[in-house]
Amino acid sequence: MDADNVFIVLSARALNPGIRIISRASDDSSYPKLRKAGADNIIMPDKIGGSHMATLVSKPDVIEFMDFLSSEDGESVNMESVPFEALPAGLKNRSLKEVMDWNKTGVSCLGIKSRDGKFLINPSDDTLITEGCKVIVFGTRAQIEQMKENLKS
Repeated sequence: MDADNVFIVLSARALNPGIRIISRASDDSSYPKLRKAGADNIIMPDKIGGSHMATLVSKPDVIEFMDFLSSEDGESVNMESVPFEALPAGLKNRSLKEVMDWNKTGVSCLGIKSRDGKFLINPSDDTLITEGCKVIVFGTRAQIEQMKENLKS
């Protein structure tokens, strides 16, 4: 199965060098092969499921909370990436606090992805949001929609 995925990734990359490719893998040894073939992301469902089960043993409250957030019983939580370019001119090159306080909707910042692709988790309020940065936020569906509407105005 993983060999088929390598072939599909190679074929897709040859047809469209700019396409974003997400592939599935069953075996750890396939990960570097799929990456070399051109996959941007590789998902290993068995590994994810095993990690989820193991974490249920060691940190059950955390996993139960995350499961609740994504279930029908909980309030649907969304995450969004807000690129620097989407920010109003007055918020560009400003602190995270200023960006997050502007037209508050209740969303929270989880992290920042820098121009070079590195993640800063739980950044401090004085972190500057500069060109190429993306602010990773989460909130309810309504909060995220309101945030997007604010960015349009």
